[in-house]
Amino acid sequence: TSAPTPAPTTTPFFSLTGSNTGQCFVSGLCISSSNYTNNENCTFTASESGILNVPKFQTEEYIDVLTIGEIKYSGTTAPDGVRIQAGQNITWTSDESTTFTGFKICITPGQVSAPAPTTSPPSTTTPLLEAEDASSEGSGTAI
Repeated sequence: TSAPTPAPTTTPFFSLTGSNTGQCFVSGLCISSSNYTNNENCTFTASESGILNVPKFQTEEYIDVLTIGEIKYSGTTAPDGVRIQAGQNITWTSDESTTFTGFKICITPGQVSAPAPTTSPPSTTTPLLEAEDASSEGSGTAI
């Protein structure tokens, strides 16, 4: 008899760190901060590449901000359809006053990949230095 096949282990699609994670939460393919609190400071790190889809996003515009790369999202402007890479951070910060309903952002993994490598035939071009006109040898003039 053979040993039973162990169940596959699953890795979370995001990890969470921060100085005040408040309502920040990771669940399966999604990250959220629903009904967020004041002064939240969370960093979600993607463990796989994928495309984000956003079922819920409402924050205090320009003040409570979700940042991916150099792009900031707030109010109802959500990162829906944004491509992220494995290892990329998504940061969330809220200030000390007004709060809104927050966000829920999910990832569809595996939809972002490097372009397929292209194979090109070996180069058949002649380097420029070898293409000098033989009749100009000694004259110092190259083509």
